[in-house]
Amino acid sequence: GKALGEEFYNQQGERHVYAYWSPQTCDTESCVDLAVLVQNFSERQLAVELFNSQNVSDGQRNLGQGSPFYYSWSPTGESLLLHRNNATLQYYSVASSDVDSAFEGDLGSFLSPGWSPVDDRILFATSEEDMTRLTVLSDDTLKELVDDIQGVLSFSWSPNGEYIAYRVANSDMVSSVYVIDSITGEMVARSNVSGVLSFFWSPDSTKIAYIT
Repeated sequence: GKALGEEFYNQQGERHVYAYWSPQTCDTESCVDLAVLVQNFSERQLAVELFNSQNVSDGQRNLGQGSPFYYSWSPTGESLLLHRNNATLQYYSVASSDVDSAFEGDLGSFLSPGWSPVDDRILFATSEEDMTRLTVLSDDTLKELVDDIQGVLSFSWSPNGEYIAYRVANSDMVSSVYVIDSITGEMVARSNVSGVLSFFWSPDSTKIAYIT
């Protein structure tokens, strides 16, 4: 017969939003962390639950709640980047459970933050005079790649870290998907249609699949 998976979480009245494995194993090759975003049907708050595949019963941790509340793994798997309540951007240490501020300024309108898959750069949105700006923070250097954005940003790094794809949604429209250089912000490509709901990089960073 088929092997059955081990149940590691069961909570009535909740829905699963998304889940991502850590990019790296922990102390052994068969050990890996899993971060799961869940929401209770009776409230707007989202919660992030962190599990360890070798210590399911004792290893579950709740990283807090927020509305909204989204996250992104560091490429080393040692930390998560947390975006909470459209107001705070924080680093969470898996080893110590410490939480540190990642950015103290005003945040723009965006959903999930993006930790570069190849280094310590983080991608998010800042705000100035009610306009959203697509921004990269590298060490202490802040660089605005795209400015004067009106709407909510969704974005993702290419797997090789060289490009960023993004789209904008507001009450009037949903944009095309745009691809820019992650260092200069120069436009590299865009889809020939608008109304892009979601998009996905190919593993070799040469193509994007998108849904309209």
